[in-house]
Amino acid sequence: EDQHPSLTVRLPLGTALIIPPQQSDFILRRRRHWIVCLFTSDKYGSRADSEDMIVNSTFAALQDLSGQLRGLAQQSSETRNERPQGLYSNRFCTGLFNVPWERIRRLINTVGLHINVYHPFEASNRRARPIRIERPCEDHQD
Repeated sequence: EDQHPSLTVRLPLGTALIIPPQQSDFILRRRRHWIVCLFTSDKYGSRADSEDMIVNSTFAALQDLSGQLRGLAQQSSETRNERPQGLYSNRFCTGLFNVPWERIRRLINTVGLHINVYHPFEASNRRARPIRIERPCEDHQD
């Protein structure tokens, strides 16, 4: 039996796409937002990949993101081009993919990314949901 089994994955699964700020957004709103897409499952909901497959794809996508960010930082220092200044996210992979957040949080910490994660304290029909920022490597009780 093969000690190192291989797995065939269709791209872009396990990759990250970084979309730089658009000139029109800066002109209209004076803001420069970078958008990051992590490709972690081919489908969602009941047809999503297994939890373990999503976790593996998320780990690969986070590693890809980390490498791309290092490349942008190096390029920025050499050419004075713009680069992302901070990462902000929701609790990705937890909603339609139903992966426990703790598994994803461990991946983020393992890869060494610093992501400020927004999430609601509690769901409430009577008032707006307050948002809390979970900073990287923050120990907390949910």
